[in-house]
Amino acid sequence: RARREVGRATQRPAPTQHPAPRTPHPPTQALGLRPERTRIALLIVGVALTAMVTAVAGPIAFVSLAAPQLARRLVRGSGVGLPSAAAMGALLLIASDVVAQRAFAPTQLPVGVVTVSIGGAYLVWLLTREAKKQ
Repeated sequence: RARREVGRATQRPAPTQHPAPRTPHPPTQALGLRPERTRIALLIVGVALTAMVTAVAGPIAFVSLAAPQLARRLVRGSGVGLPSAAAMGALLLIASDVVAQRAFAPTQLPVGVVTVSIGGAYLVWLLTREAKKQ
């Protein structure tokens, strides 16, 4: 009996897809939302989620968020390859480690402090640059 039910489910015709109606307004305005407020709210949520992930996983994990973006900007390609992102991540972590060991010579900083500082400065720069574009 179960086989018959599976057979019936797989033999049913696919539902027809109707094209979405064209509206002169963007979808957010058509739904009654304010696009600028929605964009700002989503930006704040994205920053908060990134902060929470960094707090849970540790500040070194921020390298994995910044390295692909930096690699894409350096390669100037449409996508980021894994080798270039991995090389950029390694370079960021090595540079952060060297700065953490030598910035305050007799005392060593945790590498996470330097990583977060570099990543935070890059994130602020990236956000201001994207805001200027729009």
